[in-house]
Amino acid sequence: MVKHLFTQFFGQYRTLSVLLTVIISACEKPALEEFSDTGECRLAFHFYQKDSFQEYPKRVAMFWPPHTTTELDIRCQSSQGYSETFAQNNHGTGPDKIVKGIQVLQKIKTLSFSADESSARKLMDAYRSCQCPGSYFSMELLSNESKEIFSALGEKTKEQISCTEKADIAGQIRSGKFDPDLLSRCSFDKEQSWKQAFGEALHHVSFPLDSYHVCNNDAKLQEKLIREFIASGDIRGCAEKDPVCAGPLLYYQP
Repeated sequence: MVKHLFTQFFGQYRTLSVLLTVIISACEKPALEEFSDTGECRLAFHFYQKDSFQEYPKRVAMFWPPHTTTELDIRCQSSQGYSETFAQNNHGTGPDKIVKGIQVLQKIKTLSFSADESSARKLMDAYRSCQCPGSYFSMELLSNESKEIFSALGEKTKEQISCTEKADIAGQIRSGKFDPDLLSRCSFDKEQSWKQAFGEALHHVSFPLDSYHVCNNDAKLQEKLIREFIASGDIRGCAEKDPVCAGPLLYYQP
């Protein structure tokens, strides 16, 4: 009888054990499948800037035109684990450039959002090709015109600017290189601004500027692509004749 009771108890124990295993497996399997099939992605769109034409790092002189680089980072929670990071250096410095242990570009803003994996991949493809057409307005390539621009800017500076310290500000501007800390303590006298001064100086270029662009035009076009996706989920791409690309955008704050 003892043997019979032991056999009965052990048989029931085995049945209960198998049943619990089935129940646990049934609970775990959908959770694993749900995680692997969601395709949910976290996306971050970064803006980086530094002062244009200058050798020192970071965004220091806010009154001066910036160089802007953008970067799209994607991290997906899918079975394949898709992730990708790509930066549009926009004819200039990349986010990973380090000089004397200091990152040259300064991250100034990030747009964070989410999407399914298929849409995230399509957005990355559109972003990779998102650049303004036409010619890049490079101070190096347009050496004669750039000298005229900075020369005109220097003369305007000499005539209309006041500084708390005496220095050859006009000379610094004419050379295209300056001390940002010193220049930050200067101001225009007649409701003028650096942005207006640069705009007037560009009139000294001897050819139409509509077909030219700078890094900030590219960055603004890329921002437009991302913001349209965030707002509607649509990926419209970057139009070849977008008004954003018409003429050098020297000042840009995303």
